[in-house]
Amino acid sequence: MMKSLCIDLETLARYIGGTVSDEERDRIEEHLADCEDCRKEFAVASTILNDEELSECEPLSDKESRSIWDKIKGKIAPILQWSRSLYSELTENAWFLLFEPAPAMSRSRSEARPPVVEYVYFSKELSEILEAEMYFRKTEDEKACMKVRVTEESEPAKNVRLTLKREGRKDVSRPLRDAYVAFDDLIFGDYHLVVIQYGKESKADYLLKFRIDKAGIDEQYSES
Repeated sequence: MMKSLCIDLETLARYIGGTVSDEERDRIEEHLADCEDCRKEFAVASTILNDEELSECEPLSDKESRSIWDKIKGKIAPILQWSRSLYSELTENAWFLLFEPAPAMSRSRSEARPPVVEYVYFSKELSEILEAEMYFRKTEDEKACMKVRVTEESEPAKNVRLTLKREGRKDVSRPLRDAYVAFDDLIFGDYHLVVIQYGKESKADYLLKFRIDKAGIDEQYSES
């Protein structure tokens, strides 16, 4: 569902054409950073306005609209900002209990104050049948942990290996044997996560690129 005060196509057209004021441009970019529906409208409008021979346009997939959005994304704040919630509230979510089972949080629960979790959670479609769920939790001022689950048609994927890369650091590569693969003590910065699924005669590679910082997770996706 679109959020209130979504951007109409005429305004998007003026934004793409560079005829909006600085104040209006900032407002539009702030809204685009937070509204997936408007990002898709932006992608469609960009395609139409930049292709004079295009007589009619089919709705773009999320991957196609994301590709166009990436061209202006560098000027906009991270889309996935850290969320803060009480542990007791998050336990109502099945995905949270998968990544943070009760024993893992027992130390926090023993404290006098109710534990607060600062996190980001999202999922990405890697293919028509393969999906990655990614959970980040802030552990220190400039550190986080990441847990990744890969499913195939809603079941745990088989023959999958995940490799986390960061410039200047040794690659960390782990097979997906349990519910998820965990990467701890991630210092804020840019990372590449390579997801490989091995078949009998070939393999499929997927690349997830993201930045962890004090604002949240700035993520991209591309198929290798």
